[in-house]
Parts: sequence; C-alpha cells; structure tokens
Amino acid sequence: GRSSGGPTIRARILLLALAVLLPAALALSWRLAGEIRQSRAEALRTVALLRDNSTRQLSRTLAHAVSLLRFVAQQAQIVDGDAASCQAAIERVPLLQASFQRLERRDASGRLACWSSRVPLLRAPGLLEPDAPAAQVVGRARHDPATGRFVVPLSVPLTDRSGVAHGDIRLILDLASMSDDLARDATEGAVISVFERDSTFLMRTQRPGEGIGKRGT
Repeated sequence: GRSSGGPTIRARILLLALAVLLPAALALSWRLAGEIRQSRAEALRTVALLRDNSTRQLSRTLAHAVSLLRFVAQQAQIVDGDAASCQAAIERVPLLQASFQRLERRDASGRLACWSSRVPLLRAPGLLEPDAPAAQVVGRARHDPATGRFVVPLSVPLTDRSGVAHGDIRLILDLASMSDDLARDATEGAVISVFERDSTFLMRTQRPGEGIGKRGT
C-alpha cells in the first residue's frame, strides 16, 4: 500500500536495497580498478625486465663479435698475406658462438680474399662475387645466398698508415641463431621481437623462420 504523501512500499524496499548494495558495489569497483592498475603496472615491469635482459644479451653478443673482428684485423697473415696464407690463417680463427656464421676478409673493391664458415654453404661460388665495401660497422639485414638464411654483417675497416681504407674484416651473424639465444633466456611464453627502423623483423623468440626479414605491421 501507500502511506500518505510517502513512497510506496516497493520504492522503500528498492531504496533500502540500493542503500545496502551501492556502497558494496562501489567498494568492489574500486578494488577491481586497483587490481587492474596493479596488474598493468606489474605487466609493464615484466616487459621492462624482458627488454633490459634482451638488450644486455644482444650487447654481449655484439661486443664479443667486435672483439673477434679486432683480433682478426691484427693478424698479419690475414690482412697482408697472399691468398693461401690468408685462407689458412682465417680458418684457424674459432667461431665460438652459433650465431657467428662466417668470417670474411674483403679488399677495397669488396672482392673476397679469404673466408671461413661454421655451417655448410649452399652456394660457395657466390661468396667469390664482389660485394659492396662495408660502409658502417653494423650493416643492414639481408638474405644470404650462400646459406639461404637472413643475416646481418658486422665489419671493421682495414686502413694503411695514411688512413686509406684497403678492405675490411666481416663477421656474418645469423639472425635465426640469435633469436634462439634470446628464446633460451626469455620467460616462458614471452614473445620478444627485435626489428629495424623500417619495421623489418630481425629476431623473434617464437617461430623466427616465419618472421625474420619480413616487414612488421
């Protein structure tokens, strides 16, 4: 029924229910919002840790590669020797990491003087074709016709006493092997991708063969 000038019994019950439930709903919403903020913050911290760990690992690999190149650049038989002594000396240089695919000595015109490889080659004659002289320490990722894999070259220039370049020493890094290295240290289930400025994928921790060398979106 209805009391004189007052709300109905149904309305009173509804108001009472709202008075009881609304504070609880607000408290639950606030708690959920807090948990979402906390989960988001934890996710961002995890991503930052993965990023920093991957950066450190890649930096170690590149530092090792540069040290190897500088060592080779000091070997007189490789730098100044004839083709036979250059080949014999470069084959004695250990390529200790799986990603260190091939070592090359090239002259100022980009022609291969000697080389060594830790993997079987699909097109050995292709290695004898001139390649453009290295313009920078870290080259662009590219398809390697000698192995059929995507690689990135690292190089150190060779100069004479007057500072004129007369060639370079190159280390060809296999991007799929570098992806495997990242995957071994990554948190289980995490997907880490490394790409160039033009969005070309360089490394992926999951199914790298499906992504390396392709443009991301």
